[in-house]
Amino acid sequence: MLYEYFQQSLKKKSFSSMIVYPAEILERRAQEEMVRSDKHHTYFVYAEIDFNHLDQHILHESDQELFITILLQVLNSDIRSTDILGLLPNNQGFVVLMPEAKEKAWFRIRRSFGEKLSDRPDLHKIFKEQIHPIVYPICLSKEP
Repeated sequence: MLYEYFQQSLKKKSFSSMIVYPAEILERRAQEEMVRSDKHHTYFVYAEIDFNHLDQHILHESDQELFITILLQVLNSDIRSTDILGLLPNNQGFVVLMPEAKEKAWFRIRRSFGEKLSDRPDLHKIFKEQIHPIVYPICLSKEP
């Protein structure tokens, strides 16, 4: 269901300017960011929003629609022009790829999401607990 709400929301006028790349292009862009990050010793954030996984935690359709609508509002206003949105294979979700960023950039998005849903701490909790960004190349570091 979340994918359908995502598609419907993107077609609305308020989000019509958002570009969401197909999975093949997203994969290529993620690989390019890895190479660029390695070459220039920079970081990037990669966060997956898995619709199937969220469907298991957000049971009511009205809550799913609200979740996606608020998430797209936040992304529409808080991501930079260099950030990338792309679909996962089989439209199972989407990715936010934030070049030259660390976790702080994602925390800003998470905070904005929570502020917009201040009357729904349950949905904000799901966001915090179910969407885990990784920071490349820190995610590859060996733990002590």
